[in-house]
Amino acid sequence: MRSIAEGAVAVLLVAAAARAGTLDDMDLRSNVETGIRGTAGTATLHLKVSVNDAIASFEGRVRNLAQEDLVVDVASRVRGIRGVDRSGFVLEEGGAGNDALADAVAGAIDGVADLVDRLVTPDVPDEKIRRALELTFAPRATPRFPGRVEVEVDSGRVVLKGSVPSLYDKRVAERKTWEVNGVREVDNRVDLFSSSAIRVVHP
Repeated sequence: MRSIAEGAVAVLLVAAAARAGTLDDMDLRSNVETGIRGTAGTATLHLKVSVNDAIASFEGRVRNLAQEDLVVDVASRVRGIRGVDRSGFVLEEGGAGNDALADAVAGAIDGVADLVDRLVTPDVPDEKIRRALELTFAPRATPRFPGRVEVEVDSGRVVLKGSVPSLYDKRVAERKTWEVNGVREVDNRVDLFSSSAIRVVHP
């Protein structure tokens, strides 16, 4: 009986150690809510915040797509958040109206698609793309990019690997990659990590 009890204690200790440095969903939700309240562009929003398996989701109204993007950026900066679900946002009525706005967005998308069809992505050697990205993510880059990002390039297709502290940093890495001439596709495989225990942020 003694060995069984000792084994159970060992299992509990291993489980506790595995959770060290992580936040459960309730703590993550608290940190996301604190970030939203503490950001000028989102402080007055009345959003229901949920976090399930480190994926943040929202229910409520935002004034425009720029404000929605800001909420997503705020949430993605929270250590431990692995993804953001945007499906619960509702654009406020007024101004051009939702139907008119949808028509305008659809027209703009069609126009961009036509433009892209006419444009030719410049042919840039893979080695030149790789060097440009390595300079961007190098440890001595100014400003220094957080974490470690490695790049593989094949015919303009870029695969990003490595690890960064937050979902926001992962999204920024992808945006910076698209800024390099010659990039035709980005496969973002960067992992998230936290080098230290994450604490609940109090307002």
